[in-house]
Amino acid sequence: MSGYVLVLADRHDLGADHLVVSLAELDACVVRVDPADFPQRVKLEAHLDAAVPGGWRIALRVQGDTLDCGVRADLLTGIYQGRTDPYRLPADLAFAERRWAHQQAHAGFGGLLAACEPAWLNHPRHVLHATLLPVQLAAAKASGLAVPPTVITNITGAARAFARVQGAGRGAVLCRAVSPATLPSQPGEPLHVAPTAIHERQLDDSVRATAHLFQHQPPGTRDARLLVLDGHVLPAAGASSSPTAPGEVTRGAVRTVTRLGLRFAELRFAVAPDGTWTFVSCDPSPDLWELDEATGPQAVLAVAHALSCSPAGGDSVCRA
Repeated sequence: MSGYVLVLADRHDLGADHLVVSLAELDACVVRVDPADFPQRVKLEAHLDAAVPGGWRIALRVQGDTLDCGVRADLLTGIYQGRTDPYRLPADLAFAERRWAHQQAHAGFGGLLAACEPAWLNHPRHVLHATLLPVQLAAAKASGLAVPPTVITNITGAARAFARVQGAGRGAVLCRAVSPATLPSQPGEPLHVAPTAIHERQLDDSVRATAHLFQHQPPGTRDARLLVLDGHVLPAAGASSSPTAPGEVTRGAVRTVTRLGLRFAELRFAVAPDGTWTFVSCDPSPDLWELDEATGPQAVLAVAHALSCSPAGGDSVCRA
């Protein structure tokens, strides 16, 4: 194998399925691995090797079948991480042993792949950093995008004062999670915390429990999205009905994604009736299945091309 794309995703990730199909159309060789299969199905052996960019020569074996690679940075044209589950550890481990084993799996399996930095779209370290809404808002503002008046606080009086000023005319401000958040529900079915309009009179001492983010919520806005990939803006979800972004907005979107250390992201905006585009959030891990459903295959094909800039010339998929 002269080069390949490594796709890290579980077996039920439809977005990864679409990506594999697009990679095959580009004659790229694909290795697909479910990280949750480590350590029970996936066997790992890695040796320090100064001759290999990234410093590690890695071999992965799945139930005795060697994946035809040695995961070397000089062979990887791209690494994509889709939807993944926690590592499936042996059932007989005690609680403390399980916690320690999970930490070691993350540092060992995940750390070795993280060492192949240039290949990632996007690197997990940058994704983790970019999911924090305060980081996103600061990057967007520094990149020249309009951002809504915002306060983050655990002080009830400060929250009420913000709502009194920014909610004037509407009576409410928007309360949002400071980072992507879910609440425990049924096993495997977390409840996502959606932005909620909240009135000043609803703000009580529960604000003191943790950090809360409140934003001005302008009336009459439309939702618009921009996809940025390696410095270029692609047609986004709902592009046919979405307003056309002014040049200063597309340039600011590209600068924001770059400032966040990302190659690929979806930015969401609120567009006012007067044409003002206000930054709302940045998704550093866009769902490829949703993109394919909304825009057709163009966006996923562009992602596949970015991952396989030096295709290996084979169309086989090694599915672990």
